[in-house]
Amino acid sequence: MVKGLGATADKEGPRNAPLPQDMPTETSLQARISDLAAADSRYTPDAYHFVFRALDFVLERDGPAPEVQEDGHVPAVLLLDGLKDFALELYGPLARLVLERWGVHRTEDFGEIVFGLVECRLLNKQDSDRKSDFCNGYSFREAFDVVSTMRSTHRERVFGERVSAAE
Repeated sequence: MVKGLGATADKEGPRNAPLPQDMPTETSLQARISDLAAADSRYTPDAYHFVFRALDFVLERDGPAPEVQEDGHVPAVLLLDGLKDFALELYGPLARLVLERWGVHRTEDFGEIVFGLVECRLLNKQDSDRKSDFCNGYSFREAFDVVSTMRSTHRERVFGERVSAAE
């Protein structure tokens, strides 16, 4: 996925990077995401903003990685990994709870959000990008509860406390 409006596919090669004047203003971004969330009430506006911001996180973190193309296209697998890491960085052990409050319960939901942003022309995609690329990326319980498990193990080691896995 590539951020911005107006990026078009070249017949000879990959999409052009969006021009600065094509990037939405903060006000237009807010309005378009609000409209999108109103049209698809499965996800809150915060979920759309999170995915939009996570793309920047991935590009900053993995920009030179071979998976990130010259035009800034991020494949679904790399984006899913970045979404997980960004959520953990922002919300720590509460990441899964926060995402679930926004209506995001599995990686397929991230795909729905991404393609909603594509339909609103806030993200661009390549012809090869599919919603199914986001299917079965990882278990939210395994991805986000690992922090809780690590914390419980640490407390047990330090304080000798037995803590249930449900904590």
